[in-house]
Amino acid sequence: MRGADVIIICGVSGSGKTTTARALAEKHNLRFVEGDDHHPVSNVEKMASGVPLTDKDRTTWLDSICTDLELNSNQKSVLACSALTPYVQCFLHHRVKGRIIWVKLEVSPLTAKSRMENREHFMPHSLLQSQFEAWNPPDEGLTLSAEQSVEQMIDAISRHLKI
Repeated sequence: MRGADVIIICGVSGSGKTTTARALAEKHNLRFVEGDDHHPVSNVEKMASGVPLTDKDRTTWLDSICTDLELNSNQKSVLACSALTPYVQCFLHHRVKGRIIWVKLEVSPLTAKSRMENREHFMPHSLLQSQFEAWNPPDEGLTLSAEQSVEQMIDAISRHLKI
């Protein structure tokens, strides 16, 4: 797997981060980490009320994710994490031990909205625009169209990682 210790599947809400990360982890027997599971209650409540998070709000969430990855550093992991802003990306770069490979999922607002309408999640549809406005993907890594099937994305990631 070209030395990657953590593969971060990132993008806006509705891009398919969780579905893609979980499928990749299952296919290659890697550890799956759901970034949303690490949000403190205050973040979930803030988003549920329709207020976007600030980078300051994200610090506790990121600390929790990084602690999880550190405690399980003996396993290669796939992390589903929005990583919308350079602040989040830099935080992860500095705290995650080992090599990170970024997989950036690009999706249209229409597709993201449709996916969000067909799932249960604490983040309301009203925050989707703020996600697109904040989305500043990392320069490095693999960029994929999330308009394609999960199977196509997993195949592309596997080829990229040579696994």
